[in-house]
Amino acid sequence: PGGGLGLALLLAFLGGILLNLMPCVLPVISLKLAALARNAGARDGAAQGLAYGAGILVSFWALAGLLLAFRAGGRAAGWGFQFQDPRVVAAVAAVFFLVSLNFFGVFEVGLRAASLASGAEAALAGGAASRRRGLAASFASGLFATAAATPCTAPFMGAALGWALAQSAASALAVFTALGLGMALPYVLATALPGLARLLPRPGRWMESLRLAMGFPLAGAALWMAWLVARLSGPDAAFRLLAGLLAAGLGAWIWGRWAGIEAPRLRRIAVGAASLALVLGSLGWAVAGAGSGRAARGFGAG
Repeated sequence: PGGGLGLALLLAFLGGILLNLMPCVLPVISLKLAALARNAGARDGAAQGLAYGAGILVSFWALAGLLLAFRAGGRAAGWGFQFQDPRVVAAVAAVFFLVSLNFFGVFEVGLRAASLASGAEAALAGGAASRRRGLAASFASGLFATAAATPCTAPFMGAALGWALAQSAASALAVFTALGLGMALPYVLATALPGLARLLPRPGRWMESLRLAMGFPLAGAALWMAWLVARLSGPDAAFRLLAGLLAAGLGAWIWGRWAGIEAPRLRRIAVGAASLALVLGSLGWAVAGAGSGRAARGFGAG
């Protein structure tokens, strides 16, 4: 009380920095720094960092706009409100599970798709087209990091964000901007200052170990979200989600085993289409089941 906008901005900025240490965000940040180490000295490294920060800021502005729109409409909403819907929780669990399988090497989705999903692409050098792909990948990584961060925000940011949503739209946007700037700051500094980049470990086998290790927190996040679905929609919905993830994992393994880049083109198309249908169908069935529980029937009633 009495702290005013200045204190709220400070808390939001510090909270944004702390978000980089959270289990929801650390895998994304770690892979981005690994990509930076592979490309140490690239002349557009600072541009990559700014694109990543821009992705974070755009995400926070979009979420702030949604929250303000809900507030204007008289609907109670808080930070992370989208995770009150069990269907959103189930969908995010599916994304995290599939990304963890990709980290474990169960399947590969191609350089460009993988870079947009995880920010682990290395196309920093070369012509203008390669540079544009690198900037787009960094921007998408910022979007992904912000989406992953929302479940971890409440313990640090409840006071500042609660204050922001009780103030004017301009003050609320300022607090969300400070939060985004704090979250983007470490990576932007690492790309802008060559000295910091040189302090990173040399490229080597540790990158593959890092990729495998980062699969475990993502799989753990998917397991935790399945537990949330059980709390929101009941054990039957959680079992349906886990069954859907298992079937999707089978489809991803079929894709990786028989639709790799070395396979004949016709087989890649046929097996890829079948496995994609299995993955999308099973996940759609699982997410729909999460929305049929007791919480989905009452979602938004309050």
